[in-house]
Amino acid sequence: MWDIREPQAPVEVGFYVAESNANTDPDGYMTNNVEVDNRGYVLAVDRNGAGFDIIQVMPPAIHIASSPGKK
Repeated sequence: MWDIREPQAPVEVGFYVAESNANTDPDGYMTNNVEVDNRGYVLAVDRNGAGFDIIQVMPPAIHIASSPGKK
């Protein structure tokens, strides 16, 4: 998760790697369908077979995810 409120100086504020399972291709992961809801939960789908994850964002990233555009 990147804080891009200051476009010239983006800051990494979190990350997530999906856990592999029996359906996951051993060549890697591909989580690229990601949405953040207004409560700060991240909904992520891994196209490599790992499935669907709901991730609870924790501070300090939750303040960024739940109030975009504010510093």
